[in-house]
Amino acid sequence: MIKPCLSLFIVAAIMARALAPAEAAGEYLAIKANGSSGVVTSSVSSGISVTIEINAGDYTGQSADWWILAETAGAWYYYDLSAGFTAGFTVTYEGPLQSLSSYEVFQASLPAGTYNFFSALIPFPTANSTWRRWCMSP
Repeated sequence: MIKPCLSLFIVAAIMARALAPAEAAGEYLAIKANGSSGVVTSSVSSGISVTIEINAGDYTGQSADWWILAETAGAWYYYDLSAGFTAGFTVTYEGPLQSLSSYEVFQASLPAGTYNFFSALIPFPTANSTWRRWCMSP
């Protein structure tokens, strides 16, 4: 018997002015499904846990937009900090950047299909900021 499965595509990015390696100064943004990044395939019955981790490093306290998005079959969902994933496309959080250790944003069983989860940090440039651009992709 063939079990239906689902695939997840995970992307994380930290963006600013210049291009540099994702963990050049120890700062990073990670998004994982069932503990793995990149494309993850799972059986429908096993369930999915999506977590996000941020190490803000020297950028702690600098203002940024934090986006957490999911897409499936052309429909977009954003992560609302109090309600979870909600239909639409908007920023999750605007404010000072802080480190976050393995924050679970989704946990459930999903029907067979392809689900894309994205997370990005976009800084607000200020006179005192020295942001670089870090981009991570699977």
